[in-house]
Amino acid sequence: MTDAERLASVGSAPGGLCWYGDQLLVSLPREAHIAAFDASGRPAGIFRRFTGSVTAMASAADGRLYCCQPRSRRVVCIEPNGSATVPAERLEGRVHNHPAGIAVDAVGQVWISDPLQPGAPPGFFPFLEHASVLCLSPATDPPHLVRATWDTENPGQVAVDVERSLLYVTEGVTGGGTPHSELRVYPIEGSGRLGPSTVVASLRGEAASWATALTVLEGGLVLLAASGPDRDAAALYAISGSGELGERLALPGAAMGIAGDRDASRTLFVVTGDGLWRLALHG
Repeated sequence: MTDAERLASVGSAPGGLCWYGDQLLVSLPREAHIAAFDASGRPAGIFRRFTGSVTAMASAADGRLYCCQPRSRRVVCIEPNGSATVPAERLEGRVHNHPAGIAVDAVGQVWISDPLQPGAPPGFFPFLEHASVLCLSPATDPPHLVRATWDTENPGQVAVDVERSLLYVTEGVTGGGTPHSELRVYPIEGSGRLGPSTVVASLRGEAASWATALTVLEGGLVLLAASGPDRDAAALYAISGSGELGERLALPGAAMGIAGDRDASRTLFVVTGDGLWRLALHG
């Protein structure tokens, strides 16, 4: 991998990046809005204002945009008509933790990582006793959340493969020595259920203790961005579906979102605090 090209400034502290139709969206929680860029990475104005603490986002085939609001401990849905709803914010009657990563599968199920933010006060509602991946089923009436993993302690980023039959999850491992990131894969079995997980890769080193972004390209190539505990070292890792670790590319800052380039299969967009970047893949 090589050749990073800075396309545009995005504002301070971006929270996420995703495709929505033919636009790239970048969430900016400090500014409380979502910015839009065209398919070439050129600024295209404000997509939506007054979005609060929106970080990670994922679009669905029906035109819905699902957004994590970790400070509010909920997921918000922006409907195709522009209205905003909260499909479900309680798991078995309790407010869940801090949604961090989000992805939509082939049948419209929404997969949400729900870790605890270190040091965050619970407010009026106690935290859950677990940090899991949750599944939101919008097609049910009413939509509801179910717990989907029992083997996670610190889930971070989530992504589905192109066929949308596999769910990839990053797990922050803090016990037993140096903190590091694991990449796990779960088969999606339907109705909020996941099959047993497999550890695809374990990343260690100064730029691998905290996974910050994740996506899967056509052909099953997994791209995982990670950084050090102080975000002073950041890198992008290419991992094959079988777990083979490919090239590692140093990044100018922690990548808070990755999206494949729809016009070129070997390039991708990355958003960091320094802006929106286009990277070419050669490996």
